[in-house]
Amino acid sequence: MNLTALAPRVCFEASKNATLDFRVGLRDKKIIIKISVAFLARPTDLERFTPIGTFLHRAKKKQRRDFWALRELCRKPALWDAGKRFLLSHELAHIYHHHICRNPATHAESRRDEKQADLTATEFSEDIEIEGGIRFFQIVGKYQQIEEEDHPAPHVRVAYLQTRRDALRSGKAVRSPVLPARPLPTDRPSAKIN
Repeated sequence: MNLTALAPRVCFEASKNATLDFRVGLRDKKIIIKISVAFLARPTDLERFTPIGTFLHRAKKKQRRDFWALRELCRKPALWDAGKRFLLSHELAHIYHHHICRNPATHAESRRDEKQADLTATEFSEDIEIEGGIRFFQIVGKYQQIEEEDHPAPHVRVAYLQTRRDALRSGKAVRSPVLPARPLPTDRPSAKIN
């Protein structure tokens, strides 16, 4: 995917919550990628009183499941960093497929978009990043209390990502070195970003 053409239109924002969540959307013809403060955490932030650690410990009561998942994810920093890169690739895939230009009509359509973004992310992710994505969904699945209606269940995501990873490793599937450019339409109503 050629991101150079998108660069003038992309803005990053830090969301003021401690959830394990990335968001992507359009606002004023700009692509907004919102990243939770939790994604900036290092293992030491969970043990010491750093600014991020203090924030996460205060948020622990509200987002207990995400805090404990984050704590487990941080135990393997290299794989956690790879998982974050996979999740960012997933958000870039939403941009590539123009998912940010519309709101899905049904929960099933939203789950289909999420799966498409996951599988497209494998096209421009290294093996370690796919492993990091699989580990992320395995751990989040351990702590998830209720299933989200608009995302595939973590165990479902793990299954199709493992299948894709195995196909790539065996040579039954091949990565595209570059995804073809697809300009964003500007005449459609944009999807709202939270």
